[in-house]
Parts: sequence; C-alpha cells; structure tokens
Amino acid sequence: MWDLRAHCFRVHQSWLYSTMHNGFPPPWTVEEQAACFVVRDHNGQQLAYVYFEDEPGRRLAAKLLSRDEARRIAVDVPKLPEFIRRPLQMRTPDEYREFAAECYRLAAEAKNEGQEKILREMACAWSELAEEVERKS
Repeated sequence: MWDLRAHCFRVHQSWLYSTMHNGFPPPWTVEEQAACFVVRDHNGQQLAYVYFEDEPGRRLAAKLLSRDEARRIAVDVPKLPEFIRRPLQMRTPDEYREFAAECYRLAAEAKNEGQEKILREMACAWSELAEEVERKS
C-alpha cells in the first residue's frame, strides 16, 4: 500500500515540478484582496486563490477559513517549488509517531466532524508508516 502511495507521490511530484518550472516562473508572490489571498507567478499569472471570511457566522455557514488561516496557507504556496525539489527523505519511526500525535491533537481541536475525521485518518497513516519503517529497519 505504501509503495502505491509513494509512486503516486513521485508521479505528482514530477508533474508539479515540471509545471512549476516550465509554466510558472518564480518568484511567486502573495497578494491580499478583499475576500482572498491570490498567489501569482513572476509574470502575474494567478496560481491559487485562498478564500477567507472575517465574520464568524458567515465563515461557519460558508465553511471558509479565517483570514489568518488563509494567510498561513497562501504564504506556504510559494514554497512548493523548493519543497518539490527536495528528495523524499525517510524519517525515523519516532518522527512519524510525533506527526501522528500532532494530527490527533489537531483532531481534538477540529471545528467540525469532517476535519476531525480527516485528521484522525492522517494520524493512522503516520502511525502505520512508523510501524512499517520499524519493520524494515
């Protein structure tokens, strides 16, 4: 199962790297607008919109991010090309368990059942990876 995930990641990584380098030249910038952050490449091409809502009632009803949550995501988008260039490195089982623990902590703080479910699934995946790495070492 993990081999399939690794393969899918490598295929996606290869596509994303190619797309970013051939079609969307760095540096990428983040611009705040009235209801979203826009990520643009060096030529001004819009690459991503990260929407937010300041009013809590509307934010909950529309299932949007807060301004701060959207900003944190938007400022990480320009880091993708560098992240993709880095080789996939194996970590220790303890590091994977720390990732699992962080996911469980975030799940406990989740704003809705959907987020909680996704975070718990991520925690399980990290735990399984820790066990697999331990078996192989």
